Amino acid sequence: MNDPRARTGRRAAMRILLVAASLFGSATGALAQSVEVSPLRVELAMARGSSHTEAVTLTNQGDAPVRVRARLQDWFMGKDGTPQFDAVVPDAEREFVATSWVRIAPPEQIVQPGQQGIVRFTTMAPAEVTDGGYRAAILFEFGNPTADLLAARRSVQFRSRIATLVYMTVGKPIPAIELTDLASRLTGGAGPAVVATLKNTSRATARTKGTVTLRDSGGVLEQRHVGHGGRLHQYAAAVPQGGT
Repeated sequence: MNDPRARTGRRAAMRILLVAASLFGSATGALAQSVEVSPLRVELAMARGSSHTEAVTLTNQGDAPVRVRARLQDWFMGKDGTPQFDAVVPDAEREFVATSWVRIAPPEQIVQPGQQGIVRFTTMAPAEVTDGGYRAAILFEFGNPTADLLAARRSVQFRSRIATLVYMTVGKPIPAIELTDLASRLTGGAGPAVVATLKNTSRATARTKGTVTLRDSGGVLEQRHVGHGGRLHQYAAAVPQGGT
């Protein structure tokens, strides 16, 4: 197994609070669970035909067991910078969805209180693939391990889920970013906001960072803001691929 230039993104962790309510029959139950997932983002530099194995750690910091289901999910980034898991991937972005490159194990496990669970995933880049930035997501869903499965199918369920985003860069694609619009918009009582619209015309996935300088009519500096806009996917405007 090859392990070329691999770089795992910052080890971010997020604690989530899940309240699962069972509405089957006359009884209503609630279960509070606290799970920490790390990392939330993985960045891999891969060669054609290479593979890489990484792990996601699930820490149960609650006082009850948690059933964790892991599955692969296509996704794209919305214009507001929010990952979209349930919407249909735009046609212009389908080429960069690499869910089929990834294998995960195990798909389901129960994590006891104070314990950790591990989900390993292996990515394999096809031998005949064009240089570019590709992506997939591992979606984790959390539930009550003692819940009656038949009852769960008949009841209204509230599920909590969180995803680890996997970015895979094959080769050395060169980013090409364009500023297509810069406008001031009113944001309610918070005053005007300066919004920059960027377009990614390359096959690379790029992280955005910029500085906005505001001056009065006499050229006197009033404010300077540094913005971290997140990731620009291929053929993207603002954040997503394929549009403005």
